[in-house]
Amino acid sequence: MTTTGGNTPVELLSDEQLQKIYDQRIKNKKGEIDLKNNSEAKKTAALNAKTYKAYQAGMEGLSKGMEGTTTNPFTGSLPALTSEAQTADGAVSAMAPILKSLFREAGEGVFTDKDQELLLNMIPTRKDHPEARKAKLEMVDRIVRAKLGIDFEDIERDGPEAAADAANTDKDPLGIR
Repeated sequence: MTTTGGNTPVELLSDEQLQKIYDQRIKNKKGEIDLKNNSEAKKTAALNAKTYKAYQAGMEGLSKGMEGTTTNPFTGSLPALTSEAQTADGAVSAMAPILKSLFREAGEGVFTDKDQELLLNMIPTRKDHPEARKAKLEMVDRIVRAKLGIDFEDIERDGPEAAADAANTDKDPLGIR
């Protein structure tokens, strides 16, 4: 025991005791960080699941809209005169904001007309042949699943309800995917 210059005794700790205290504080701090990361991972997983659900609804509407009308370069270049063709065009338009929200990151700056054009060119239209339409849908689907960290094989095996579980970033706590 020693004093601080007054009458209050202060116990000096050995290097071993100081190391134990330091190790315990680091462990506690790491636990706080792990809890924070886990909480953020759960928020990200919930957001990804919500985003994926909106994307699935848009893709279902797009797919059904395109299946309900004739698609090829000739008929697609004509005005949408039938309700089926109008539905298909509307489904394409509905996908634009969904894909924009998926592919745009915060702080990226202005979304130009060229950016919009590139995004819309990914989406099948009435001008696409049925085979091209299917290929575009599959390509967009794979890109979106990869972007959200959703395991394609898990969803195929377990069905659509597995999307929320597959979007869970606990599998990738660093958020690298």
